Amino acid sequence: MNQEEQAQRLLEMQRLYEVEQLTVRQIADHFGVSWQAIHERLVRAGVPLRQKSPVKRFLERETLIDLYTINNLTIGEIAQRLKTNYEKVSEELDRHGIKKRSKGYFNRRYTELELLKCGENVVIKRPTVDACSFRDNRQRRTRIIESNGNG
Repeated sequence: MNQEEQAQRLLEMQRLYEVEQLTVRQIADHFGVSWQAIHERLVRAGVPLRQKSPVKRFLERETLIDLYTINNLTIGEIAQRLKTNYEKVSEELDRHGIKKRSKGYFNRRYTELELLKCGENVVIKRPTVDACSFRDNRQRRTRIIESNGNG
């Protein structure tokens, strides 16, 4: 094959890659050569190559249950540990039917009553109302209503 034919062939490879949006493997199949040969020719010709599409990875249910429910890690911590992103972990929790905690779960302050476990008991103190302050507030409200002419 002479240089002119090689140049024509390279232009055709470039056209298939850039215009037709074929993959390197598809072009290799078209010309009957390896994908490495096409890749090398396109790189030498200065053709900017597209990024390889990410491989769709699925997270196993058992792993998510262990990390999320048993070890109580957040979705962000799981994403960091499994080298993925927050959205992927969230999608996988949904896909596996694992109920997600509310966003403020770890910051919430529970009352003693909410923290009770089966068989436990707790003494709940009633708020004390000072009879004098109650009577004073009631008299103040009465005076305000009378001064507004609503009484």
